Amino acid sequence: MDMLLTEYNIAWAVYLLGFLVVYRFWAVIVWWLPLRILRQFLKGLFAVVLLTPVASERAAEWLVPAWLNFFYAVVLEQPDVMGRTLFVYALAAIVMVLVLALDSGWARYRRRKS
Repeated sequence: MDMLLTEYNIAWAVYLLGFLVVYRFWAVIVWWLPLRILRQFLKGLFAVVLLTPVASERAAEWLVPAWLNFFYAVVLEQPDVMGRTLFVYALAAIVMVLVLALDSGWARYRRRKS
């Protein structure tokens, strides 16, 4: 099991490294948008879609990207798995909106203070 756990950790590390590269390109793509909150929302949504993990159906202690789990459930026609994945996405989106609200408030506070 130790060998598998090491491979699991390496796979997640490579996935996160790939995400950082793609995220950098995404940040450049949305840079031209005039509203800061819209740029932040799109970058946050991108992160939520690609980084939200869910428990694997095969091994309960392993996590898989939610988008991958959702599309496997669509292909295998498993509505219960799709529902759980969408619920996790909804929670992640709520957290993202809260973080964006705090970030927007903080940016507004800093602008008023200076």
